[in-house]
Amino acid sequence: MTGLADYLTIAATLALPGPTNTLYFLCGAALGLRGSLGLVLLALAGYGIAVAALVGLAAPLVASELRLGDVLRIAAALVLAYAAYKLWRGATRAGTSATADRQAVGNWTFFLTTLTNPKSLVFAALLLPKEDVGASAIFPLTAFLVFMIVVSGMGWLAAGAAFRSGSADGRPKTLIERLGAIVLMLFAAVLATSVVFR
Repeated sequence: MTGLADYLTIAATLALPGPTNTLYFLCGAALGLRGSLGLVLLALAGYGIAVAALVGLAAPLVASELRLGDVLRIAAALVLAYAAYKLWRGATRAGTSATADRQAVGNWTFFLTTLTNPKSLVFAALLLPKEDVGASAIFPLTAFLVFMIVVSGMGWLAAGAAFRSGSADGRPKTLIERLGAIVLMLFAAVLATSVVFR
């Protein structure tokens, strides 16, 4: 039965730092809250597509075929490594080139990062049909997931925007972008090594 633990799991998973939340923070810091609001829609699309695909098609295969799970992890690691590269490159450039890199990270790369975010596996597991729960019981949990994607995204964007307002000379922004790139590369390394060392 769907219970309080499922709701708390969704809330905690979305609130914790991760690849998508790292990019939320960085884009909020680079572009401000208003300039980054569109990312929430991209997150809804990315998580929505990933969870729907996992629940509808891939979940049984991931459970039975370890290689498909490995392919998904490697794909996620490559996307995160690419996002880290774009962030690092944007932090080392100045002027309009850096802004263009930030916007690229804030749109296409953000969507791909969310689409391949391992958190989707948690959400898919919670939304898989269960024998003792009817389909109607999944609707409130799905609605809560959508609500929390929006709330969490707005929170991380606001945190990044607050950081932006506290740094006038741009030096702290460069530092936070480099730190963000390192964090994303660490996430990529963890995913890749989870395939190699099991």
